[in-house]
Amino acid sequence: MSHNYLQYLYKKDPVWDKLGRLLIEDYYIRFRERLISFQTLTATERYNELLQRHPDIENQVQLGYIASYLGIDIATLSRLRTRRKNRQLIPSKPS
Repeated sequence: MSHNYLQYLYKKDPVWDKLGRLLIEDYYIRFRERLISFQTLTATERYNELLQRHPDIENQVQLGYIASYLGIDIATLSRLRTRRKNRQLIPSKPS
């Protein structure tokens, strides 16, 4: 969709104008959260957060893309995955 056509839709119908504004707000909030996560979270925390939001992502997206999204190299992602799997294999002690 061209920019001119989008502007036409915004002017033609207030529903399009509102939809466009809501989408831009959503993108802005996501971008800001992602930027803050790079500044405040460790690679492990970003990886864990990604898996909480998208538990099946490793089965759907190539690991290289996941590493890139997290801002880490594939070797670091591999170590994070190994550590996570090892923690899941350790049985918790009964209380």
